Amino acid sequence: MIPVKHRHLIIALACGFTLRVAAAALTEYRSPFPSYFYSDAQEIHTNAMALLSIRAGNPRRIDVPAGSVLYTKLTEGIYLALSPRPIWPKLLNAAVSTTAAFLWYRVAAAVVPGAAALSVLWA
Repeated sequence: MIPVKHRHLIIALACGFTLRVAAAALTEYRSPFPSYFYSDAQEIHTNAMALLSIRAGNPRRIDVPAGSVLYTKLTEGIYLALSPRPIWPKLLNAAVSTTAAFLWYRVAAAVVPGAAALSVLWA
């Protein structure tokens, strides 16, 4: 059984992670928004796929905008490690953001009492 003092933390983190995964699945398979809402994500996906194509030996010219080079390279690495589907970066984002929320809680718990530290999770 989960100790009472940690139960609220686990519930908050589980809710946040579940909502992020649900949003990733929703936007991956049946997006409620018009396609122009995702123009940057589509551009990063296209550029990452082009980088994978170059890696496979298909010469190709690609112009990655200066502001998205790092994210495009990160997406290419995720595609290499898992598979070239846009849901993987979204799921990785869900895991990293849940971990970040837990770390913010730990920092807040070191400064303020436990109940007040939980408010950091909802910020």
